[in-house]
Formats: sequence, C-alpha cells, structure tokens
Amino acid sequence: MLGDRWGVSDDETRRRYPCDDFVPAPNLRAWRGVSVDAPPSAVWRWVAQIRLAPYSYDWIDNLGRRSPQRLVNLPEPVAGEAFTTAGGRRRGRILAVEPVLPNRGVPPGLTGTIVRAMVGIALGPGPL
Repeated sequence: MLGDRWGVSDDETRRRYPCDDFVPAPNLRAWRGVSVDAPPSAVWRWVAQIRLAPYSYDWIDNLGRRSPQRLVNLPEPVAGEAFTTAGGRRRGRILAVEPVLPNRGVPPGLTGTIVRAMVGIALGPGPL
C-alpha cells in the first residue's frame, strides 16, 4: 500500500511489536519511524507525555492548540489511562506500558487505542 511506511526499514516492519498481541490479524498495518540522537530513557519522557497532546498536526488534531514544547513532570503512564488529549478532550485508552528498565532487554514502549486504531510506540537503540 502506498504510504504504509515512513522512515522505517523492511526489518522494522517485519519485527514483532507489543500491539501485535492485541490485534493478531489487522486489516491495515502502517509504520512511522523517526531517529532521535538520544538514549531511550531520555526519549521515553516525551513518549509518555503523549497523554497531554497528540504531537502531530496541531492545527488539525488539536484544534489549533499547540502541543507542549517542554517536558512536564508526569507520573509513569499506566494501562487504563487516556492515551492522549486532543481538542481539550481525553481520547483513547492506554492498553499496555513497557517502561524504561535497565538491563531488561525489552525496548520501552506504549500501546494504546484511539479512534478504532491500535497504536504502538517502541523505542530502541538505532534501527530496531
């Protein structure tokens, strides 16, 4: 499908992600990737902050409200919380959290659902 992947390798599209446990046979798979020159522990705080705003096209997804540009001291996300806030309303639900834990061998990540879509965010050193 045209546009099903941006910024990810073929290997990254073939690997298993935590959200695969929730939807074993999805109708559509789409991947979005970005490289960040920082350790997963630093990036995780920003990923966990998705609960405050969508961090996408604010003029569309957040009714023109700007997503926070600075870190807020939020507690760790937990399953059952709202996945994000858009347009002043809480949206979606966090289904699973894999926090940053040293020497664990599991990349940190967040799995949630919003608008009938499953969203999985996985962090790791270099291309996963």
